[in-house]
Amino acid sequence: MSARLPRHHLIARLIGAGNLYSQAELAAALRSRGVEVTQATLSRDLAELGILKGPDGYVLPGEVNASTRPDLHRVLRDTLVSVEVGGTIVVLKTAPGQASILGVAIDASPDDSSLRGALGTIAGDDCLFIATRDARSAAKIAAALGASAELPRGSSRDTPRAVAHR
Repeated sequence: MSARLPRHHLIARLIGAGNLYSQAELAAALRSRGVEVTQATLSRDLAELGILKGPDGYVLPGEVNASTRPDLHRVLRDTLVSVEVGGTIVVLKTAPGQASILGVAIDASPDDSSLRGALGTIAGDDCLFIATRDARSAAKIAAALGASAELPRGSSRDTPRAVAHR
């Protein structure tokens, strides 16, 4: 029998218990329970389980609520490096590992007026795409998010202002 399924159950239990902020902490918790795992395997496991990393550490899918949902404008100021528009897509660059946090904040803020015209998001490690209804919506969203992040108009930062690492 594959060790993957029992490992997935253990990872879900550990993350459900809270207070895990990094893969190193999660790997140490697994190791203390007799489960050795490489960083690559752990990354794959987290992706397969749909685990999200938020300001309060890792959370299970479906557990993002008002108390765990990051504030969109704070997250933009803390993580956003640049904003560009490509047709109907807004491309947001973040610090490494921060795009999913920003994606959660955007997806959890559908009523925010700065996101009017947004259809959905796709987040990678350090890049987030926002699909929009049309090019005009993309330009408005990019301008509003850049302003909220306090980016200089038409430019970008080399690094985010602050990245929440614990």
